[in-house]
Amino acid sequence: MNKKVSGRGPAIILTLAALYLGVPILATFMFSVAGRWDSTVLPESYTFHWYVRMITDPLVLAAIGRSFLVSGATVALGLLVITPAAFITYQYLPALRGAMRFLAVLPFALPGVILAVGLIQLYSSGPLPIAGTFWILLFSYIIVCLPYMFNSITNSLQAIDARTLVEAAESLGANRTAAFIKVVVPNIKPGLISAGLLTFAVSLGEFVLTNMLVGGRYQTLQLVLEKAMHVDGHLSSAIVMLYFVLVAISSLLLIFVAQGTPRRSGKVDPGTQAGSQMTGYAQ
Repeated sequence: MNKKVSGRGPAIILTLAALYLGVPILATFMFSVAGRWDSTVLPESYTFHWYVRMITDPLVLAAIGRSFLVSGATVALGLLVITPAAFITYQYLPALRGAMRFLAVLPFALPGVILAVGLIQLYSSGPLPIAGTFWILLFSYIIVCLPYMFNSITNSLQAIDARTLVEAAESLGANRTAAFIKVVVPNIKPGLISAGLLTFAVSLGEFVLTNMLVGGRYQTLQLVLEKAMHVDGHLSSAIVMLYFVLVAISSLLLIFVAQGTPRRSGKVDPGTQAGSQMTGYAQ
């Protein structure tokens, strides 16, 4: 009897978690398609008028494009800059690991308002006056998403024992750059995908920094949603569902790419693994 109860425990917990997370989404969707919903448990009528209005609104379509542009650029530039930095720290500057981890989690301790005010004061004048532009938004997103990227990449480097892989690649004649590009990066691909997924989702939903740094000069989906909340609840609910679908599709695409990454069964000797990957280079 106790075994049956303990076996049902995880199923009960998952069911409660699904209800806790799914009921608000379902309620939001029902409100977005409700024609009239005043005094009854369920809507009295249904309509897709708000979705039609949303997808035919040039302001919403432009906001979606801007959101994807700045979020995608954040992922690309963040991985391009943070991946080598994390690797150099892990591989060649182990004494700085603690300091780098502290700096990486520091954005968690800074409220968005303080960060925004500091960035505005720094970039409103001087040699790089980018306040109120796309670029200040991009750089601020990278700062906010630094903890997700740096920690995910560093954990992946530790999981594959990157130090041993690099030493094996260098023993076969590869220089440091080739060892990083041809051996380390392919092996930490799942970690890079996870970092990119988290970064994309966080930057796509960022509101405080966007509102304070660019405001109406570069309206993203979150800014359009905030304005729609003051106009019509049905329209804002439709935009929320659109945001949820966009994030879900992006997540599924990244998961699909991650599943396409070749997986190894069993434990492989790092030297043999690096040797097989660097055969072409050594020849």
